[in-house]
Amino acid sequence: MYGFEVDVGRCLAATGRLDDAQGRLGALVEKWPAFPRARYELANVLVARGDTAAARSQLARALEIWQHADPAYRPAQKARALDRALGGDDQ
Repeated sequence: MYGFEVDVGRCLAATGRLDDAQGRLGALVEKWPAFPRARYELANVLVARGDTAAARSQLARALEIWQHADPAYRPAQKARALDRALGGDDQ
């Protein structure tokens, strides 16, 4: 169920509805704080809005949750790549 909500948030962002995407993804993060996919997608929305500090905060938590993920796990790879692009240390 909540994976669908992340997909909706990503689609809203892709269509330029950043306010709606941020609201939906932010609500997911509040309800399920240990849901790294929601944090990653929220970080993408925040980057699109120019708020890299908030994006890096969301990414840091997602990467903390994914710290023991298999190196080939694509969602964690994407989060690490975004973190590097934003000047992070790629945990």
